[in-house]
Amino acid sequence: MKKRSSYIAAAVLFTHLAAFSSAQTPTVVALLPSTEIPEGVAVDAAGNAYLSLATRIARISPAGAVSTFATLPAGATGRPLGMKFDAAGNLYAAGAASGIVWRITPAGQISAFATLTGSNTLNDLAIDAAGNLYVTDSGANEVYRVTPAGAFQKWSTDSLLKPRAAPTLFPNAALGANGIEVTPQGDVLVAITQPGRIVRIRVNPDGTAGAHSVVIENELLASVDGIALDTNGDIYAGLNIQNRIAVIKPDGRISTIAAGGPLVTTTTIAFGRGGSERSLFVCNNGHFFPGADATKTGLVRIDIGALADPATPPSDNFAARGRVGPGADALVAGFSVSGPRSKTMLIRGVGAALAGLGVTGNLADPRLELYRGQTVIDSNDNWAGTVSPENSYARRRPGAIPA
Repeated sequence: MKKRSSYIAAAVLFTHLAAFSSAQTPTVVALLPSTEIPEGVAVDAAGNAYLSLATRIARISPAGAVSTFATLPAGATGRPLGMKFDAAGNLYAAGAASGIVWRITPAGQISAFATLTGSNTLNDLAIDAAGNLYVTDSGANEVYRVTPAGAFQKWSTDSLLKPRAAPTLFPNAALGANGIEVTPQGDVLVAITQPGRIVRIRVNPDGTAGAHSVVIENELLASVDGIALDTNGDIYAGLNIQNRIAVIKPDGRISTIAAGGPLVTTTTIAFGRGGSERSLFVCNNGHFFPGADATKTGLVRIDIGALADPATPPSDNFAARGRVGPGADALVAGFSVSGPRSKTMLIRGVGAALAGLGVTGNLADPRLELYRGQTVIDSNDNWAGTVSPENSYARRRPGAIPA
């Protein structure tokens, strides 16, 4: 009688965010009166979200409780728009037509950090590692730099920051420089609402604006508003008229994360913190454009699996299962890695755990050997050495097979 071979499954896991094949389901965190007209969103280290409203900054707890964090001083003009936290926990808000960048301490004390005379519309801002702010002026389609001492400097007036004639798809989105972010490498990314363009600005050693280049320009991104970055270099974009959140991969692919449903006039976006790093928080403005459903004004959360925190990078995975036996009957699973960046991988040989998935005749004690050509470059058995399922496989939640 021929002995039946056992089964083993091998899974190769990449710390590279998977392409989205379908949209994610947004969750409403909190609804606000339509008269509040929120615009900016930011998340603190404890996981609380903040929305900039007509005359105040609201704090929204992870459970959805809404409270007033700070109120603009009496007589203040303009309204707060885009917001970002610094490393010390201070919140900065671009002050629209007032020309003011507001700073709110962790205790909720608000003051004018910097003032620009003759401003058009200070819209969004970003902060670099040295504490400099980069602020978009959507009226003049320019970018300002604000030093840690609060001094405004006109930083870029490049023509790539300007809008072009609105296409027929979104005729009422003729707006230029809007959302802004600083990359881990220190470059500045600016979203140009019309025509759907992302511009990269290099920063010279002396802090001045360097070379400008187009990361992507695509009408599918028309009405791009706020942007956010994950650790893989993917750019997430709120497309306000489209009521849609998109992701732009480094190779230029555009995918939809979520669209419609509770999303309406999606302006700024921010990754979570304090345990919600795998979530994207979206400001539902609920206004500005014909047909916008103001009853959905508020904060929406989308759990997408990407991370803003590099401590626990996301992963793709695939698994190959087959019969395995001794010697020449060993299961061989090959893979190749390409691209300009190094990639961390976790390779598992799974036998007994397959029983939980209804697979019978599985291998009781698999052992892995990793080859480059004919040469063994590593091997492992029973999570020996420095690798453990707790700190490598399980925390990435890459697939159905348990650690």
